[in-house]
This record gives sequence, structure tokens and C-alpha cells, in this order.
Amino acid sequence: MFASTLLMTQFFAQAGLGQTLSILKVINASFHITNPRELSWLIAGYSLTIGSCILLSGRLGDYFGHKPLFVAGLVWYMLWTIISGLSIYASQYLFIVSRAFCGIGPSMCIPNALAILGRAYPPGTKKNILFSLYGGLTPVGVIGGATISALFAEFVWWPWSYWLMGCITAAVALCGYFAVPCCQSHYESLEPRPLLRDVLWATDVPAGPLDITALNQAVVVGWVTPYIPVLLVLGILFAIAFFHIEVNISPSPLIPFSILTGDVAFVLACVAAAWGGFRAYVYYFWTTMLIVTETPPLLASAWFSPPIPVGLGTAVLTGYLVARVHPAMPMVMTEACVLAACLLLATFPPGQTYWAQLFPSLILAPLGLDMSFPAAILVMSNAMGKEHQGMAMSLVNTIVNYSISLSLGIAGTIEQQVTKTKPEGPATVLFGYHSAEYFSCGIVGFGLLLSLVFVWRAQRESGLRMTRSASDVERIEP
Repeated sequence: MFASTLLMTQFFAQAGLGQTLSILKVINASFHITNPRELSWLIAGYSLTIGSCILLSGRLGDYFGHKPLFVAGLVWYMLWTIISGLSIYASQYLFIVSRAFCGIGPSMCIPNALAILGRAYPPGTKKNILFSLYGGLTPVGVIGGATISALFAEFVWWPWSYWLMGCITAAVALCGYFAVPCCQSHYESLEPRPLLRDVLWATDVPAGPLDITALNQAVVVGWVTPYIPVLLVLGILFAIAFFHIEVNISPSPLIPFSILTGDVAFVLACVAAAWGGFRAYVYYFWTTMLIVTETPPLLASAWFSPPIPVGLGTAVLTGYLVARVHPAMPMVMTEACVLAACLLLATFPPGQTYWAQLFPSLILAPLGLDMSFPAAILVMSNAMGKEHQGMAMSLVNTIVNYSISLSLGIAGTIEQQVTKTKPEGPATVLFGYHSAEYFSCGIVGFGLLLSLVFVWRAQRESGLRMTRSASDVERIEP
């Protein structure tokens, strides 16, 4: 009950994305959205708030204790998921806002659930498998949420999918309250206890949200709108201020730069490239199915189901693999698989059968992604002490969610620019999707080059082996 309750947070985080993706066209019709480029905000706002609030949530968990933040995140997610369904009685703006606020819930749950797992299990096979299963639940959550929404949209009414998800979240929150034990936070053990303002010095710097808002809103209103470049410049200035405060002023830096070793930096960069490209792949897979080929949501959800067995199988394999090979090796495999999946989607011709390119891409994408996330969180968890487990998990998830929102914003801008002079029609829409998907290929291609440099660097280091011996594995067993 303890581990399964914590693992459910990843399911909810990804289901929140999938339940909107599969019924984009239905939501568009319900709210009478005339600008199809507004659809990206239905997805980007959710990931934006996860990425924006997750560092703060991890630090608050380290300060107040991880269980209160974990349970509070589930309750918050439940409330705003229910409001998302109720937005049918208002407008698409309430829906977009409610989805954005809903993302705060996973931002509270994810780092604190992972921190609880990180503190509960020492480095070893059991911890590796649990963290890998956490990553393996990504496709389960996306497809589970997509299927639930598609079923309700097809046979009942789509808002019921959000209300049902809210009820399920309430049940899990209740289980978490009783199944997860309380533990003293690191800051409670210090005498004197640091003031909260000293621990949270730079968390209110809104650099990422401003930049991502500018990139995604530019797709809707255009770059010539005055406030778009203003938001972008403000975001850059706030980012500079954030790093200045972190390095030179804050008595308790939000990001402990001392742990950002070469391995950690390479892993985070590779993860950002892979997830940025992958999420653009997921978005344009669904828009291609729903808008270009006009596939019914339920059938599209069935077509998107191969990642479930592949992802779970890869997660179990990764749990054993990360204890026996250098982190560079899973990163190379991750980037190669995601790049191949993106290329298959980017070259998908209209009228082609699902089995020719789409099905192989759905095998390759989770095969790569479910190696990267577990490897990254294990590297970060083992690099930080128990007092900073919340911070470690927050950093990985911040990188993942910011890369998702940034890639969607840039891909949407590319789609808009390459199609604005072309005649309207399905061919033009597909051309825009392909152009955006080629951008995601570029991101992942850069990640592949980076991971190969990672391998080369690892091999050059004195005495470093790319595989671990049996004695090495025994030493890290609990």
C-alpha cells in the first residue's frame, strides 16, 4: 500500500495530460474555439505550472516534511480537476486556467513522493526497480487518462471524465494519509531552525513561466503583439536575477550547485532534450490522428496503447540496468529511440496505414523515455543526501516539464510560420505538423550528440568502466 500509493502520483500527473489530449477536438467543439492554435494552451498550461512550482514544492517538503505536501497536492489536484469539468458551464478560459492550476497538484506530489521513496530505500536493486516503475507509469497514465476521457466523450459526456478522476484522486489521498508514515524534516532537526525566508530566498523568481508563456501565447496572437517580446525579455532578466541570488546572496541556495557534477549535468541535459522532443511527438501524434485523419478518440486511444507493455517492460529492465552500466549508456539508447520515433511521425504520409510508421514509433518512443527518467532520478537521488531528496526530485521534474512547455511553444511557432502563406486545407495542416515535428527531431538529435559526448567523456576518465563488475553491484545493494 505504501509504495503503490506513492507510485500513483505519476499516474495522475500523466493522466491529467492524456485525458485532455484524446478529446482535444471534442473540447474545441464544446467551447466553439475558432483559433485552432489555442489548443496548445490546453496542454502547455498544465506542464507549465508543474515545472514552475515543483522546485518550490520540493524545498517546502524538505522544510515542513514530505507527507503533508504529498497529501495536500492530491487534494489540490482533486479540486481543480473537478473545476475543469465544471468549466463546461463557463468558457474555454476557465478550462485553460483550471488545467494550469491543476498542474500545481502534481508539482506538490511528485517530488515529495519520490523523496519519501528516496529516504525509505537505500541504494540498491529494490530502489532502482521502484524508481523505474515510477517512470514506467508515464505511458500507463497518459493512455489511461486518454481512454477514460474518450469513453466518456463517446458514450456519456466528457466533463464526467474529470469528475471521475477527481473522485479517484480523493480516494488515493485518503489512502496516502493513512499509509504513508510521517517523518521529521531535515530542517526540523537543526538547532536553531532556519527561517523559512532563508530557505526560500529565490523561489518567487518567475523566469521560466514568463518565457514559456511568451512562447506559447505567441502562437495564438503572433509575435508582433507588444506584450509577447516584453514577457520574453522580462523572463530572461528574471533568470539572470535568479542565478545571481542563488550564487551570491541566498544563505540556503534553492539549487545546491555543488552536486551538479559532470555526470549530473550531462544527464539533465540529455533528459531535457529527450522529453522536449517526446512531448512534441505526443502532441502532434494526437492532433494528426484527431484533426488530420479524423480518427475517433476511442480508436486513437487504442492505437496509442502499445507504450503500456513496452514502457513497463523497459522500466523493469532499467531497474536492473542502471546498477550495472554507466548512466551514459541508457541516455544514448534513449535519444536514439526517441529520435527514430520522431522521424517516423515527421515523415508520416496521409492515407498510410497505422502499422507502417505510427505503430513502430509507438514501440520506440517509450523504449527510450522509460530509460531516461528512472536513470536521471536515480543519479540525482544518489548524488544528494536524505535532507535534499525533495530538492533532487524537483530538479529532475523541473527540467522535464520546462522542456515540455518550451518545445511545444517553439514547435507551435514553427507550425504557424510555415503555414501562414499557404492555402487552408488538410495538406497544409499536415505540413505544419511535420515541420514542427522536424524541430523535435532536431532537439533529440542534439541530445543524441550530447549523450555520445557523455560516453566519450566517461571512457576517457581514468579508471572508469562503462559496465560495473559483480563486486560493484554487491557494494550498492542494500
